[in-house]
Amino acid sequence: AVEQGEVQGHVGLGYVHYYGLGQHKQDYEKALEHYMVAARKGDAMAMFNVGEMYRTGEGVEKNHTQSFALFRAAASQGHFKALYMTALSSWFGWGTPKSCPDAAYLLKTVAERGPWGGVLR
Repeated sequence: AVEQGEVQGHVGLGYVHYYGLGQHKQDYEKALEHYMVAARKGDAMAMFNVGEMYRTGEGVEKNHTQSFALFRAAASQGHFKALYMTALSSWFGWGTPKSCPDAAYLLKTVAERGPWGGVLR
């Protein structure tokens, strides 16, 4: 899939390298390479994964501004974990000014529209 340039192939290989699955050793740099290919092509899951790497500093220098931008981009495509992380970033001021009203609005949105929303009503 990667040889044909398929985005999901890059996301999958990124996952394999990130966790060190199968015959592959854990390699954050290789994971980041694959995730970045997919993220540049607009894949929300890849954007979220790269955002997490920037948030935690795994394989890259920690950069909350970059992680916030990636979480927002993924959230704009409906990725609910990214929306949740955007809310936490707003709450704690990770890469964006602290804003309790923004965080509360985003968390409410996650609770109401997320895949678990029916459970919360």
